[in-house]
Amino acid sequence: MPGRRWVFVGLFMAAACARADDAAPADWRALNRLARQQAQAEDYAALRDTLLKLAPLMPGSAVVAYNLAASEARLGRGDESLAHLRELADAGLAYDLGRDADFAPLAERADFRAVAARLAPARPPVGGSKRLAALSHGDGLPESLAWDAAGRRVFVASVRHCEVRVLDDPRRRGARERLFARVPASAFALGIDRARGRLWVTIATVAQGERCGEGPPKAQRTALLALDLRNGRVLQRVDAGLPGVLGDLVVADDGTVVVSESLHGAVLRLAPGARAFERLDAAGEFTSPQQPALSADGRTLFVPDYARGVAAMSLDAPHEVRWVPHAAGVFTAGIDGLVRDGDGFLAVQNGLAPARVVRFSSDFSRQQVVEAGTPGLGEPTHAVVVDAKAWFVSDVGWDRLDDDGRAKKGAAPARPEVRER
Repeated sequence: MPGRRWVFVGLFMAAACARADDAAPADWRALNRLARQQAQAEDYAALRDTLLKLAPLMPGSAVVAYNLAASEARLGRGDESLAHLRELADAGLAYDLGRDADFAPLAERADFRAVAARLAPARPPVGGSKRLAALSHGDGLPESLAWDAAGRRVFVASVRHCEVRVLDDPRRRGARERLFARVPASAFALGIDRARGRLWVTIATVAQGERCGEGPPKAQRTALLALDLRNGRVLQRVDAGLPGVLGDLVVADDGTVVVSESLHGAVLRLAPGARAFERLDAAGEFTSPQQPALSADGRTLFVPDYARGVAAMSLDAPHEVRWVPHAAGVFTAGIDGLVRDGDGFLAVQNGLAPARVVRFSSDFSRQQVVEAGTPGLGEPTHAVVVDAKAWFVSDVGWDRLDDDGRAKKGAAPARPEVRER
């Protein structure tokens, strides 16, 4: 099978130390390695069996579903292949099946051609967001937003320029954008604790930072800062105590801050008044956890993992992780930002095609695509809910840079905007 389909899942497998042929049923990392080996060997029968074991361990993964469809097609199990493809189509995802030789055995079937048409990348856009503000630093990699309801302003984190910017309410005429605070390294996630007058921001030294950061990127220094909401002064710094990137966070009503480390996989909690993090997850559970969100009662933490899907953690027993099961036509891997939206959740999903903004029900069993394929959407990142509307950053620009932070040859400049839907 073409290796390209394994890039997404395989990115995070370097740390897996178990032998693939000794994979235990619950060892999803080893099973994933085994599946890649079987795909390369074109052992489709064995691959199908491994994927069936892997699917409940990566319940949000469209990659697993796609490869199951391809394996079934290769094995002459056309009806089973089409069942998986229909789920991907029901989820609103896009694949060019005509370019994949795995599905050649189904090419003459009318029902295959019908589902291939539903999955075709060329499709009408969904939604029609309104531009609230074009961000002045187009190359800034504006990774996240935070809405200050009391101050009627929105904060924007800049990875490229190691700063936090602030915009007056962009719905008002004459709204201004300006620098709020420079930080020691690339700014990633933002969260507001209005009761305590703090703007929390995660920082990390990465290659995409432009002449800013704390040492070489390979040192992987990362921390959480508390800035004074009035003037941007640093009130507290909490170093991660582990390497990587503290990329995302959520602030609870009592002032607790939960952050996720996205390179190696960790979920950390900072209690009010604490000076150091408490780790909530067991090492190896997550590959790349993204922006977490709290349930309406504040007792359950939902953590989207870029490869596996969404995990639920009780804050009363945090080391117990429950992976939200896959619902028909719903895939939750590839979520970058997740926020609570009334009784459900609002998510930015940029690890699937097409990149989109989605609303999920409280149990993630139902979804509504809010925005996808609209002009200028590009690769969006995080969202916030403002007066029952979704605000998000469009066309952030990560796809214009290589892993060393250099602009890709021939890439058009990004034009990031704050949009409302």
